[in-house]
Amino acid sequence: MKSSAKILEELNKITSSNEFKDSKSYKNLLTYLVNCSLNGTKPTENSIASDGLNKKVNFDSGNDATVRVYIYNLRKKLDSYYLNEGKNDQIKITIPKGHHYEVEFVSNEKSVSILRYPKILIYSLILLFAGNIFLLTYMFSKKNTPAVAENSVPWSDIINSEFPVLLVIGDYYVLKDSTSERNNYVRDIFINSYSDFERLAKEGEIEKNKFVQTEITFLGKFALWCFNELSPLLNSLNKPVELKLSSQLVWDDLSKYDIIFIGPFKTLNILNNFVSGLNSSYQIKPNRIFFNDTKNDSLYEYHSPKNFQTGYVKDYSLVAKLPGLNGNNVLMFSSTHDIGHISTVKNFVNQQFLDSFQDHFTNDEFHNNYFESIFEVEGFERTGFFPKLTHFRNIEDNYSVGLNSEPMVEQPK
Repeated sequence: MKSSAKILEELNKITSSNEFKDSKSYKNLLTYLVNCSLNGTKPTENSIASDGLNKKVNFDSGNDATVRVYIYNLRKKLDSYYLNEGKNDQIKITIPKGHHYEVEFVSNEKSVSILRYPKILIYSLILLFAGNIFLLTYMFSKKNTPAVAENSVPWSDIINSEFPVLLVIGDYYVLKDSTSERNNYVRDIFINSYSDFERLAKEGEIEKNKFVQTEITFLGKFALWCFNELSPLLNSLNKPVELKLSSQLVWDDLSKYDIIFIGPFKTLNILNNFVSGLNSSYQIKPNRIFFNDTKNDSLYEYHSPKNFQTGYVKDYSLVAKLPGLNGNNVLMFSSTHDIGHISTVKNFVNQQFLDSFQDHFTNDEFHNNYFESIFEVEGFERTGFFPKLTHFRNIEDNYSVGLNSEPMVEQPK
């Protein structure tokens, strides 16, 4: 057992850190738990609620998950502190799971067991797995598959620009059920970002205290197919190519890279700001895609049905190339089901298909390569047939990026 003086010194460092200094509740909670351990007292949920969080006396731990939520978030804050400001601290304060909220004081060794950070491990494995797939496709496809022509739309601006390329893969948002003793994770199709979670909680659609946001996300299987199709083109670029999940994307990225996004509409995250000015829009449930044909004053509506018995799918995919925030480019492949973006990505690196698609720019009134297009794709499971172009619109250079980060789920009026 470390000396009480050293532990209290460590406690003071933590509560004064950037991670904790503005969180009065978590400072009080951590201080209470540390003092309990130093005094040999075993805290209960009721004592934590009353003495650690100053909650009402008649707190019912059986029906109120407040304490569990606070403890979960406190563990995350401690993890964050020790990964950043406290990474060199000699003593580490932890709250092991399954120990009735008793605090432990251990030496902060440089070699940390990965079992203590299962979420970080999972997250890292996802990126490592994706990176390995990227490397393998590089090795096997570079020899056999030619890249597209340098002047091919929509790739020419990306091939010839000075910006590095950022490949963004859409990943799905996951919550944890804080009321369960087991690690039960929940996927809600209406919650695809932190702002979705906060908005639905505010509207009373979900119980905010019941769910905890996590660092865990997951990828659809489409990522493997699209990596394979894109790798010859990316390999041919004489510039850096980086990889990110859409949940990691930040505003600074939107002006530093030429961005290629691949993923379902639900995973656009802050890239929703780019599509907010398009004639296309999307509704989550029932899934529909809309195209507002302003020239003909017509609104088109499409459904994306899937037959789970036969595997037949009809999908509608948005392919759009838009101006970025700093003279860079944003190229997007998005749809409802996997076959939409798998099929369009596959064909947009096919020179014969691109030659045909190039015809739509012959009468380009804006004289640029910016556009939005809707493709109909039919197929089975993840095998899509040839995509059929249903709508195409040129986009002007001064296309404005929206400033709201809500998904494009509203039906156009």
